Amino acid sequence: MAGGTLQPGGAVERVLAEKTSLHTWLAAAFELSTAQGAEITQRVRNLAGDDAVDVLHIVKKGRHQLVTTDGLRLAKGTRALVQAIERP
Repeated sequence: MAGGTLQPGGAVERVLAEKTSLHTWLAAAFELSTAQGAEITQRVRNLAGDDAVDVLHIVKKGRHQLVTTDGLRLAKGTRALVQAIERP
């Protein structure tokens, strides 16, 4: 999928099935490897700001840890991240 290469439907489905986390989806969207975490974080910051970076870190921690971030800030960061990703 990287570089705009067209792939048959089955290949696309396999690539999408491999994306198991927000981190892997963002790496693919930015055409980076998952090992480039700092670059992924910086691109999220550039696109959507620090609140979106907080969302990225919260999601990366997993669902079994207490979230201490203000709910409104979390919602704003999530909205900013989604809007930035949806932009053409």
